[in-house]
Amino acid sequence: MLGFLSSKGEGFPHPGITPMLGAFSKATGIVRIESVLSVILKEWEGELAELNAKAARIAYEKTVVMSP
Repeated sequence: MLGFLSSKGEGFPHPGITPMLGAFSKATGIVRIESVLSVILKEWEGELAELNAKAARIAYEKTVVMSP
């Protein structure tokens, strides 16, 4: 479901990228989720921006990081 939030056929060619950015943020700690959301909201407008930000946030919250 999350992948479809990020692809409305306009402005973003690959479904599922923004949720992967949210999960990457959680799993690595390299980039803060606030930074990811900020870029998403700057790159897109309106509903597309909000849905992409929501998809990234949900993926971030649902990602479970396991230690080796």
